[in-house]
Amino acid sequence: MSKEGDKSLASVATEGEKQDVEKTDEQSKDDEVHPDLFKENFNELKKWVDVKCRKYGILLVTNERRNQRLGTALKVFSLC
Repeated sequence: MSKEGDKSLASVATEGEKQDVEKTDEQSKDDEVHPDLFKENFNELKKWVDVKCRKYGILLVTNERRNQRLGTALKVFSLC
């Protein structure tokens, strides 16, 4: 992957971290109703596609980060 692609992946990961930290009241209400909607959707996606392929790398990194597996997230990120 080119350096431009690496920069875009890094910026997406950084934006994801900012979004995780900055929750609004509306998001908090949604979390109460659907405690882990991302996890449900990610697990459903895994049934249909190979999430380890390059196309779904950011989702896989996000999933690993949410599960506090930062080493695995970094490993996956470096493969993207």
